[in-house]
Amino acid sequence: MRFIEALYGKRLNPPPIWIMRQAGRYLPEYRAIRQTELNFISFCLNPEKACRVTIQPIERYQFDASIIFSDILLILWAMNRNVNFIEGIGPRLDVIHSLKDIEIFASKDLSNKYEAVGKAVKLARQALPTKTALIGFSGAPWTLMTYLFEGGSSRDFVNTKSFLWQKPNEAIEIIRILTEKVAEFLIVQANQGVNALMLFDSWANVIPASWRNEIIYKSHQSILEILRKNNIDLPFISFPKGIGEGLINYANEVETNCIA
Repeated sequence: MRFIEALYGKRLNPPPIWIMRQAGRYLPEYRAIRQTELNFISFCLNPEKACRVTIQPIERYQFDASIIFSDILLILWAMNRNVNFIEGIGPRLDVIHSLKDIEIFASKDLSNKYEAVGKAVKLARQALPTKTALIGFSGAPWTLMTYLFEGGSSRDFVNTKSFLWQKPNEAIEIIRILTEKVAEFLIVQANQGVNALMLFDSWANVIPASWRNEIIYKSHQSILEILRKNNIDLPFISFPKGIGEGLINYANEVETNCIA
């Protein structure tokens, strides 16, 4: 697979291509399937439909890689946070106020809740051309934490930042729990046949610089180490969005193959 070769550092001409959000609203065939589901979560958890929209962009454009159709908030759905997607607004979920709201999940394996995602991965891998890589992914711990404290997207992330400064030890423990849950989710996808894994830290840019090491670098590296302990050594793509000069330290601290 040319895409996997590139992740391992091989220079190819022309370079392999894929685009983020390559399955979605710009495709009429995607919209047709989306209209058959009442809500976005049920769409993500329908293996046959998730597989179908995963491979639609490959059929149309022959990209070198496909990314499984899923969502970064499925982990929070699995943690019973009542995740909903409201048209014109975006995701909404139950807010947490302290560590005690989710610490019960520290000792729970949520892998069985991702059975539909695993099946979608297996179906997609079987349906895709052998030359086309399949990427599995997850939201990163910090980004998931912001959704837990804000109840959705935010412009200022005041709840998350306030908690981080006022209760740093609890915040670090929440990140630790989420790190383990992210690894569980990625392991399910790896075991069902993805060829690479990706971590979306979509709100990495809002973390205070002084917290990057503890909250971003260490948690991402811990996920990689958990994967290795479970005999998963797939190429890894990191997306610590918007951390600017922090990318230099990120590249030094996190053993990733690629930074998106």
